[in-house]
Amino acid sequence: MKIYQISWFPIIAFMVAGLTFLVLCFTDIKGIPKHLFVFCIGLLFSLVFLVYSFYLFRKRVQGKGFYWDEDGLVIDFKGNKVFWDEIEDIRFLKEEVESQQ
Repeated sequence: MKIYQISWFPIIAFMVAGLTFLVLCFTDIKGIPKHLFVFCIGLLFSLVFLVYSFYLFRKRVQGKGFYWDEDGLVIDFKGNKVFWDEIEDIRFLKEEVESQQ
């Protein structure tokens, strides 16, 4: 059984987005009291992105990921599984899109 870990791209993308929001929040330090609501929303977005990136990084370091076995397909990091007999159909989406064009 091979475990497919979370890719580096979403981890880095969320981290860059969080750091960008954080830097943007503090670009106008003198204007923070005037725009306190916008500042708080920016901090909230930056913290959400940063916390999620660290969560994904921690799961990657722990070796958690997506895999499948003879019983079914693991769909999240908690080990929740969709069993093979519950899946009705598996189709390759790119083929459907090309045939519709």
